Amino acid sequence: YETVTGEEITERAEFTDTTDVNVQKMAGLGIVNGMGEGRFEPDSPLTREQAAALLSRLADSIGKPLAASAPSFADNGSISGWAKDAVGQMQASGVMGGVCIALYGFIAVSGLKMIQKVDLNENNNLFVVSTILVTGVGGMALSFGQITITSIACALILGILVNALVNIGKKPAQTASAEPETAQTEELLQ
Repeated sequence: YETVTGEEITERAEFTDTTDVNVQKMAGLGIVNGMGEGRFEPDSPLTREQAAALLSRLADSIGKPLAASAPSFADNGSISGWAKDAVGQMQASGVMGGVCIALYGFIAVSGLKMIQKVDLNENNNLFVVSTILVTGVGGMALSFGQITITSIACALILGILVNALVNIGKKPAQTASAEPETAQTEELLQ
């Protein structure tokens, strides 16, 4: 906001669970509202609804309001009434969409291919790596009562399971170093 408008934010709103000055500034402008009862809950995951509302209010505050549009996601029924307009604006403007995370996954895989010695030309490896990235970056988390498995842990677990599933029935590849050992063992046995 300050960079775009050139104006310093002097308004502040305080929360009981954070002293972050940037959060206080955004609350002072009405861009973030918190979770009620004076709480901001800075360690809670940011939902699609919250992100859309925040971005919509930010666009309005810098004088770049987005056109109204109804969302058309497959899960429209799960979008809260207070967030429908903002989610629709974000979808129509291309900020949010169903393919964004998949596209990010493929871009990340391309970058990974350059730094790792994983053969991503093999579909099984590409599928495993994409699954891990999409799960981790997408924020998948599982909760069982008071136990929550974070997105990174979900990505790890899902990566191991997917790797095992896609490689069922395949023989492990032999390394080049295994061949001389086999030849030496055969010589000893003769």
